[in-house]
Amino acid sequence: MIARAQQLPEPHKSAPRWNEVRVFVDENTVILRTRGMRTTGLRGEYRVVGKSPEPPKKQEIYVLRSDKEVFIRIPRDSRAIKTFEGLLNGDS
Repeated sequence: MIARAQQLPEPHKSAPRWNEVRVFVDENTVILRTRGMRTTGLRGEYRVVGKSPEPPKKQEIYVLRSDKEVFIRIPRDSRAIKTFEGLLNGDS
């Protein structure tokens, strides 16, 4: 699937832009791939560790973690929500 992602902002710095990523799920691992060289920092394998309690209207935001933390923004009506909820709750 295609989604938008951004790295967790560093303290005292402005928030990075949301970038388009390709998302793959392999068992309980989320794999992010990007196009171009500008967003190579988002590439990698992650685990779903959290969810925004107050996401923007019509969207869900999940927190992914590996050696860095990334936010991923998914439309609320996406079929992927069920998969991400399962990963968050530990259901594989």
